Amino acid sequence: MPAISPAAERLSSKGFALYELVLALAIMGLVASVVLPQLVRIPGPVEIRTVAEEIAAVLRTDRNAALAGRRDIVTGVDLSDGMIEAGSSDRVVAIPRAVEVEFVQSSRELAAGTPGIRFLADGRSSGGTLTLTRQDFSYRVSVNWLTAGVRVSRVGPEG
Repeated sequence: MPAISPAAERLSSKGFALYELVLALAIMGLVASVVLPQLVRIPGPVEIRTVAEEIAAVLRTDRNAALAGRRDIVTGVDLSDGMIEAGSSDRVVAIPRAVEVEFVQSSRELAAGTPGIRFLADGRSSGGTLTLTRQDFSYRVSVNWLTAGVRVSRVGPEG
């Protein structure tokens, strides 16, 4: 076995070898490819549908509470903060920032300054629609004014 000179031993223990640097960069790239997409995740069709179903659940709960309690209940719609607030509980649904929201409500509620949908004790409602749009897909949450029925449907890119 050949002896290693002290000068050669010092040179081999200094710094990193090229393969060590390449391996470290590959590991950092792998970690970045896993972590970064989670940080900047843009909601897709499944996430938008989930939010639409959560909004529908809040609306149905408020409708049922209005009937059971024999009193009017308003589900609040705050587009500036992207929040849907239940009138019968403290439940809030947050709408992702990357989602465009269009809210059409009754002219009576609009004139009264109530940003939301009112459920009446007799089973009717003020009616309205919330359309959640992200690029080429949309989901619409509709409340029928006569029956207070709540429905979620997918609509085309033109709305």
